[in-house]
Amino acid sequence: MAVLFLGLSSQLSAAQLDVIDLKRSGGNRVLTITGPIEEGLYRQVVEKMKSRGVPDVVMMSSSGGDLTEAMLVGRLFRGLFVVVLPNVSSPELPNECNSACAAIVLSSRTYGDTADVIGLHRPYFDTNLYAELSISDARRNYERLEKEFREYLLEMGVKQHLIDRIMSKSSKEAWYVSLGDFIKENGQPPYIQEWLLARCPGSESNNPECISEATSVARQSYLKGIPALKGIQ
Repeated sequence: MAVLFLGLSSQLSAAQLDVIDLKRSGGNRVLTITGPIEEGLYRQVVEKMKSRGVPDVVMMSSSGGDLTEAMLVGRLFRGLFVVVLPNVSSPELPNECNSACAAIVLSSRTYGDTADVIGLHRPYFDTNLYAELSISDARRNYERLEKEFREYLLEMGVKQHLIDRIMSKSSKEAWYVSLGDFIKENGQPPYIQEWLLARCPGSESNNPECISEATSVARQSYLKGIPALKGIQ
């Protein structure tokens, strides 16, 4: 069973990606992604970055989608040291960042201390496929899926008790939390925060040049290790 979904089942659709754009905004290169997280998003993002460069900030707006694709994209953004934020305040965009969208937001090198809300819950398989499994096959498949998702969240710096809270929510519900409240309970990704503190004493706002230099160092180190990303600047 190769198709893994992390999304609110009542809202998930088969629509293709609606918006993927790269533009200059407020001195930052901003990538906006809107619509269901579907297979092929990782490739689209890589191709966009090869032609337009790595974004400083990614803005996400989506009800959810494919977990496998979300984790691919999330690991890409984390490796590139990108800030990822939910884009839920624009009246022109879907007013949500739930499920697979929220999983990608958690890949941000630092979590934005904002009132914007993300929705998180346990992953699930395509219901038509999962319903046809025996209960023993359902258990084996779900244990593998849960292990993959928990490992991803730990990799992103999410604390164990919050992962347990996420896993306590079924695919028909969600834990809705603002990024500000998430930070209060989780803090920032520990290894990144400590690395930045070691390289750049003081807060990010007080030492933006050092943070920018550290971001470049981390980004170039990541790109050198992945030949498929050759050509991204």
